[in-house]
Amino acid sequence: MQAIPMDITMPGPLISMARAGSLQLLFAVWLCMATGSASIAAAPDTPPNDAFTLIDEQGNPFRITTTRGKVVVLFFGYTSCPDVCPTTLLSVKALMNRLGDDANMIQPIFVSVDPGRDTPEILRRYTDYFHPSIIGVTGSQDALRQLARRYHTSYRYAGKTDSGNYVVDHTSDLYILNPQGTLVQAIPYGTPTDVVVERVRTLLPSR
Repeated sequence: MQAIPMDITMPGPLISMARAGSLQLLFAVWLCMATGSASIAAAPDTPPNDAFTLIDEQGNPFRITTTRGKVVVLFFGYTSCPDVCPTTLLSVKALMNRLGDDANMIQPIFVSVDPGRDTPEILRRYTDYFHPSIIGVTGSQDALRQLARRYHTSYRYAGKTDSGNYVVDHTSDLYILNPQGTLVQAIPYGTPTDVVVERVRTLLPSR
């Protein structure tokens, strides 16, 4: 099993603001919630999407570029997450159900930042519980760090005990990529499904 560094942080709001202890991060979260979304771009000094090779829930190599032509709904988390991850994936399920036939042009991706515990088999069972279209992926710590940096997300391991248990603080936004693979929006946690549906529909390729 790969050794897990206990502090991996990149720019972006963490769920645990108390641990982050940063007024700048708090302001960023407030700004996103006040505007309802954030238009963002991938970090300019990171490799392109096709440079990140992850492992999907079938144990096969996975690159985000394989989803080109679809709107990607990207979320970072882990299967042991007690609240934010299941709540968000239920929202993704609601999104897919609300889109009807248009859901065929959407690809939800759940990126586990806990590769030490989230095996492909565990990811498959977890994502299938919420919706069969969700692809669960993970990867090496190096690949996850680069991917997180590219999408301005954050995660860190905390509270590790002698038994090896720990929690993962992570950014809770949904990241939306257009059919060309460009990151166009970060939608804050808790945004109503109606709003998410409306924003995703505007990115769908014309029939």
